[in-house]
Amino acid sequence: MINLSDLDFEFDLRIRHKGKIVLDYRTARLIYYVGKFGKILMASKALNIPYSEALFLIKRAEKALGIKLIARGRGGARRGYAVLTPEARRILDVYASVLGKFNMSLEGQYSIPAIGDLVIIGSDDPVLRELVGLFSGDVPCEYHVVGSLLGIFHIVLGDSDIVVAHLYDPETTEYNVPYVRRLGLENEVHVFRGFIRTLVLAAKKLSCDDPTECLMQSRKLATRGRGSGTYHYLRYLVGDRINAMIILPTRTHEESARLVANDIADLCVTTLREATRYGLDYIELKAEFFDFLIPRDRIEKESAQRFLDFLKENSDLINNHLGYTTPENFLRRIL
Repeated sequence: MINLSDLDFEFDLRIRHKGKIVLDYRTARLIYYVGKFGKILMASKALNIPYSEALFLIKRAEKALGIKLIARGRGGARRGYAVLTPEARRILDVYASVLGKFNMSLEGQYSIPAIGDLVIIGSDDPVLRELVGLFSGDVPCEYHVVGSLLGIFHIVLGDSDIVVAHLYDPETTEYNVPYVRRLGLENEVHVFRGFIRTLVLAAKKLSCDDPTECLMQSRKLATRGRGSGTYHYLRYLVGDRINAMIILPTRTHEESARLVANDIADLCVTTLREATRYGLDYIELKAEFFDFLIPRDRIEKESAQRFLDFLKENSDLINNHLGYTTPENFLRRIL
């Protein structure tokens, strides 16, 4: 017998455009709270939505609607904060008016979310995660994995104190700086040279020596998803043929290696450290720079400076990991 008091009821109001869902209640509330707090990170915490999922929901709604919903405040008290575009406000006004007919609103119970003294956003790295854990013993710190490209895009929205990225540019053979320049952010951010890590192609047993050949033979490839520096490099290796590949997108490099070890995928792109941890056979792909980007309005922030100092003091911890080295210009400014 079902106890009726144990039942939960959930209401969802969806907007459709040409038969396609473009906005639901959860996403509408998220956008509303971005406007309220001026930060996607705070809005996602208030609604208990993981930050990476919040970014996905916003991007999905923008793509479905064909408009920008969130922009950067350009002046006054809202400068450097996320603001709703006029189109977003108009859509939310219509949405809220329909909600009102059901005696509901976009507002709800929430507590002002606590944000760490240092917020790091961008690419996944297992060694950085360990270092952040050590640093968090002294300074409350958050590390949100959203991929290199999204991390750089969101510099302007003010969520991050530090962005970590490893975007390779084949035209210049440089990392990250060309993308900062192309996005017109060279006056918004300082780029500090990070550590070097080795990216590999790994399997339980590789049947070929050429990385491109192995990739095209793969039945299921586990790798970081779209927007990541790893996926970006993978597209550089195989070009448009990537669209024909069966890819299992992963959140972390550890997950990519684990899926191969557990026979869920036959091949993965991961770090040398994770491949060897799981006993995988591998081909080295690239020694890549994993850089640190700090918005200029955060460069004097005490927690950001303390973190850079912490990394310098603990460079031996980085170098002790297989496939990791710190270059001579480690943490020197390159832009």
